[in-house]
Amino acid sequence: MQKLDDSFTKKMWAYYRILTPHQQKELADRVNRLDLAIKINPDPEFIIESVEQFFEDYPIVKNCLKELNKIY
Repeated sequence: MQKLDDSFTKKMWAYYRILTPHQQKELADRVNRLDLAIKINPDPEFIIESVEQFFEDYPIVKNCLKELNKIY
Protein backbone atom coordinates (compact mmCIF):
# COMPACT_ATOMS: atom_id res chain seq x y z
CA MET A 1 0.00 0.00 0.00
CA GLN A 2 2.78 2.44 0.93
CA LYS A 3 4.48 1.94 -2.44
CA LEU A 4 1.25 2.80 -4.27
CA ASP A 5 0.70 5.86 -2.10
CA ASP A 6 4.25 6.94 -2.90
CA SER A 7 3.54 6.53 -6.61
CA PHE A 8 0.44 8.73 -6.35
CA THR A 9 2.36 11.33 -4.35
CA LYS A 10 5.24 11.38 -6.84
CA LYS A 11 2.90 11.86 -9.80
CA MET A 12 0.97 14.60 -8.08
CA TRP A 13 4.16 16.33 -6.94
CA ALA A 14 5.54 16.22 -10.50
CA TYR A 15 2.31 17.79 -11.76
CA TYR A 16 2.30 20.42 -9.00
CA ARG A 17 5.88 21.48 -9.78
CA ILE A 18 5.07 22.31 -13.41
CA LEU A 19 2.26 24.66 -12.38
CA THR A 20 2.87 28.36 -12.04
CA PRO A 21 2.88 29.74 -8.49
CA HIS A 22 -0.61 31.14 -9.13
CA GLN A 23 -1.86 27.74 -10.34
CA GLN A 24 -0.25 26.02 -7.36
CA LYS A 25 -2.04 28.35 -4.98
CA GLU A 26 -5.31 27.87 -6.86
CA LEU A 27 -5.03 24.07 -6.66
CA ALA A 28 -4.20 24.16 -2.95
CA ASP A 29 -7.11 26.52 -2.31
CA ARG A 30 -9.49 24.25 -4.24
CA VAL A 31 -8.40 21.19 -2.27
CA ASN A 32 -8.85 23.04 1.02
CA ARG A 33 -12.27 24.39 0.03
CA LEU A 34 -13.39 20.96 -1.15
CA ASP A 35 -12.22 19.37 2.10
CA LEU A 36 -14.04 21.97 4.20
CA ALA A 37 -17.23 21.75 2.12
CA ILE A 38 -17.36 17.98 2.51
CA LYS A 39 -16.82 18.25 6.25
CA ILE A 40 -19.65 20.77 6.50
CA ASN A 41 -22.02 18.91 4.18
CA PRO A 42 -21.36 15.16 4.10
CA ASP A 43 -24.41 14.48 1.92
CA PRO A 44 -23.35 11.87 -0.69
CA GLU A 45 -24.96 13.74 -3.59
CA PHE A 46 -23.15 16.95 -2.63
CA ILE A 47 -19.85 15.10 -2.35
CA ILE A 48 -20.29 13.46 -5.75
CA GLU A 49 -21.14 16.76 -7.44
CA SER A 50 -18.24 18.56 -5.76
CA VAL A 51 -15.68 15.89 -6.54
CA GLU A 52 -16.87 15.49 -10.13
CA GLN A 53 -16.40 19.22 -10.70
CA PHE A 54 -12.94 19.05 -9.13
CA PHE A 55 -12.03 16.10 -11.37
CA GLU A 56 -13.22 18.02 -14.44
CA ASP A 57 -10.95 20.91 -13.51
CA TYR A 58 -8.03 18.67 -12.48
CA PRO A 59 -8.23 15.43 -14.49
CA ILE A 60 -4.69 14.49 -13.45
CA VAL A 61 -6.00 13.78 -9.94
CA LYS A 62 -8.75 11.55 -11.28
CA ASN A 63 -6.32 9.67 -13.53
CA CYS A 64 -3.89 9.06 -10.67
CA LEU A 65 -6.70 7.78 -8.46
CA LYS A 66 -7.95 5.50 -11.24
CA GLU A 67 -4.50 3.93 -11.48
CA LEU A 68 -4.52 3.22 -7.76
CA ASN A 69 -8.03 1.80 -7.97
CA LYS A 70 -7.08 -0.59 -10.80
CA ILE A 71 -4.31 -2.05 -8.67
CA TYR A 72 -6.60 -2.66 -5.72
